[in-house]
Amino acid sequence: MHSQSLQSTLLWSVATLLFIGVPILLWLVPPPLFSSAMVSIQRGDSISLAAEKLTDAGVVYTPEIIILPFLASGGEVVAGTYAFNQSVNAATVFERISSGSFGVPQGRVVIPEGFTNEQIADRLDKALDSETFSRDDFLTEAYPHQGYLYPDTYNFYTDASSEEVISIMRDNFTDKIASVQGEIASFEHSLADVVKMASLVELEASDYEVRRRIAGILWNRINADMPLQVDAAFVPLIGKNTYELTMADLKIESPYNLYTNTGLPPRPIANPGIESIRATVNPIESDDLYYLSDRNGNFYFAETLPKHAENRVYLDVGRD
Repeated sequence: MHSQSLQSTLLWSVATLLFIGVPILLWLVPPPLFSSAMVSIQRGDSISLAAEKLTDAGVVYTPEIIILPFLASGGEVVAGTYAFNQSVNAATVFERISSGSFGVPQGRVVIPEGFTNEQIADRLDKALDSETFSRDDFLTEAYPHQGYLYPDTYNFYTDASSEEVISIMRDNFTDKIASVQGEIASFEHSLADVVKMASLVELEASDYEVRRRIAGILWNRINADMPLQVDAAFVPLIGKNTYELTMADLKIESPYNLYTNTGLPPRPIANPGIESIRATVNPIESDDLYYLSDRNGNFYFAETLPKHAENRVYLDVGRD
């Protein structure tokens, strides 16, 4: 009887030691076979996803060894690309990803919503190493991706190539679009058309509800086979806004001239954010076909051309 009690005590002690000791070992002892890895944690990644990426790269033993300290501390993962050039313990990994210690020089680049590829290229050209990043190469490679380079705050390697930058921004677009995938799937237009329209809506207004109303008007015009007549399309085309355009400008021969062509532009005119995309697939339904804005950002809507003409006279939006 005494022997059985002693055996139970020993088993309990071993179990307790394993229960406490194994996590401590996983926390303090680096993975023995690890060599090096680069791990990219995107803005918006959950702690669980970040921990899985670190585990898949062999940086830590299990996701839980990173997840649990974050849950206990209430901290957050700092997005960016981390270089692990040697084996370190989980305690060090936790400290680095919670403080943003990337281990490699990175260029912080803020890409505002509605930026064109050219504007993005200018930002990147200032932040990244000129020996590895070429503005011209970026524009060539990014041309088919305009509209899908998600506007956000990024931490790129300073020696990142155009291809790497585009890949990261495209992946970010895919991640963000997932939140409205259901709305897009049930909408009557394709993702390609939605992004084209969202790029117009992005540049036309900043308020979400106004964007929804403008989207409704522009879809009405598409359905009526009317030119969209969106002045914002001239900003990337010739660098002029509504109050600078002349009658001659409105006759420029270009597939992006939405006064002389019907339908959507051949490709997005800029890179929209998620709110413009959401507004585009959730338009406010009305009979309006026209709208104008004043210099203070106030909008005026109309169902008929005569009423639109009245608004134009009232706002003194003329063309030379």
